[in-house]
Amino acid sequence: MKKGTTRPIPIMLLLNIVTCGIYYIYWIYQTSVEIKMCSEREDLNPTIEILLGIITCGLYFKYWYYKYGKIVYKELPLKAGMNNTEDKTMVLVVIDIIIALMWWGGMILRVLLLAIASYNSSDEELIYSFLYIIPSGLIYAVNISSLIMQDKLNNIWKHMQ
Repeated sequence: MKKGTTRPIPIMLLLNIVTCGIYYIYWIYQTSVEIKMCSEREDLNPTIEILLGIITCGLYFKYWYYKYGKIVYKELPLKAGMNNTEDKTMVLVVIDIIIALMWWGGMILRVLLLAIASYNSSDEELIYSFLYIIPSGLIYAVNISSLIMQDKLNNIWKHMQ
């Protein structure tokens, strides 16, 4: 049984924002590898997890939180000699779904507003209106579920020392 990497939550938050969410994909892959190694399960495939997440435009990652959340909250604590009664798996899934709905809803609303504004404005105002679309990605890049899960993993990794 091999323990994973302890990652500081503020650094993860910063990396997610600075890389516009690319670090999130890296985090999913690395976390999947670490969980597979620690749990010693052969049925987990981190590469397939990432490919499915990218192909489905992130929808698969909602299921990923459920699948790996059960391992993180139920199996790994037992291996580390910890209490496994805390299970935030569904919280992770629900938070991830809510954030995705907020992001996609915000994008659709902004595109509609941009389309309406394009009929009534000059090119300069149109460019300014388009810039409102960009900050909406930050809510998705932060990804609160990953921070919650990493916090649990950090506790498990510390307990394994």
